[in-house]
Amino acid sequence: MTADDLLQVRSAPTPNDPFSIYATSNAVDRLREMGNRSGFQPNHYSLTEKGYYEASRIGRHNGRDLEDEMDALIASGQLDPSTSEVLRDATVTVDIDSKSPEIEKVETALTDAIAKVGASNALMEDKEGSRRHAELKAGKALLSGKRLDVRLFKSTVIPALRWLASKVTDESASMAIQAAITAILTWILSHGG
Repeated sequence: MTADDLLQVRSAPTPNDPFSIYATSNAVDRLREMGNRSGFQPNHYSLTEKGYYEASRIGRHNGRDLEDEMDALIASGQLDPSTSEVLRDATVTVDIDSKSPEIEKVETALTDAIAKVGASNALMEDKEGSRRHAELKAGKALLSGKRLDVRLFKSTVIPALRWLASKVTDESASMAIQAAITAILTWILSHGG
């Protein structure tokens, strides 16, 4: 997988320089120092950007979301903190061309969903509904920048849309939400997210 540029080997940090024991003048001191050293840590592997895209593609094919799986693994406590920090910091950023047809389609679909949800008194009076509406607005604001963190955008907008889709009763609002989900996921998939 490293040969295919899907994984990158990261040498594990060693607490002591392994060759420093040879600076000690006698064999007894060298053996004593070797006995006091902790074992060598195995190398760490991390996904490259290409590996992230491929893992996301395979996960989608199997009905799973890579980011949800990583979050669940981190939450389970099966990773040490240094590993989970690497996972949390891994982001995919893309340049945003506000005049591109893809972005215009995403913005239009998101604007329509925001308007339809905002017109629903039942959703706006619900505390959770108004929070999800605000998350959609925040996601739309993210599209106005020059660069976009795809993971942040997706984790802000898609859960809000899915929650709203499960609560909305108006057919036109439901269609607008589904159209927004489709447009956003199509655009994210085209950028490897």
